[in-house]
Order: sequence, then structure tokens, then C-alpha cells
Amino acid sequence: MYLSGVFGAILLLFDVTFGIMTSGELLCFISQKRNVMAVDDMIKICTDFYKEEEIVAAKALLEQSLPERLTKRQGPNKCRGALADLNDPNMSLPTYFAADLKRSPPVSVDHGDISAILAELQYLLLLVLHVSVMYLFVFGE
Repeated sequence: MYLSGVFGAILLLFDVTFGIMTSGELLCFISQKRNVMAVDDMIKICTDFYKEEEIVAAKALLEQSLPERLTKRQGPNKCRGALADLNDPNMSLPTYFAADLKRSPPVSVDHGDISAILAELQYLLLLVLHVSVMYLFVFGE
């Protein structure tokens, strides 16, 4: 318990001092899952889990770190449009952390992007091959 309190204080100090990390569960979830989940699945999960106020607040929080404002969304699909804006692959997200992990939606294996997992697996296999070749080169066995 003491360690988590110290860690939280360090994160808060880091946030206040440098202004680099910001608490935002929705933005943390998006930044961590945007490369491994399909956008449609992520939007569906987020609209089911988060309230409209949380989505609007996350968009406003992100706009504080961007040089230009995002498109203002209105109407019945306002949340879906805002989440689509937040998932723009051309946008570089700042670092966010989740202060309350209970406010991050649970995600099952069904929502994983298989192509991203295969690309990661291919990279890891290449890395193992590279290490094996280096081992043979150094030790000659």
C-alpha cells in the first residue's frame, strides 16, 4: 500500500513538474489499444463503457495538447465521432496514465487485431533468428 502511494505521488510530481503525463483513463486505453484493436471494435467498447461526459472530457483533454482543435461533433452519433477523432492513426498521442484501473474497459481476445499480433510474432521470430545467428558467429557451435 505504501509503495503504490509513493508511486502515485511520483507520478503526480512528474505530471506537475514536467507536464508530460496526464491522468485520463479513456485516453490511456485508446493509446494502448489503438495498434492492436480494430477502430470499430474500440469505438463500440468505449461507447458501451464510458459515459458521454467522459468521452467529451477526454476529447477536451486531448485538445489541450494539440496545436489545432478537433472537429466539434453534434447529434446522436457525437460520441462515435469524437472517438473516431481520438483514434486517428496520424495523430500522435501524449502519454496518459490510468489513475483508476476500474475505469478501463475489459477487453477479450475476440477484440484483438490478428494482423497486429502476427506482425509482432514475425518480429519476435526475426529477433530470435538474429540472436541465434549471433550466437553461432560468436561461439561457432
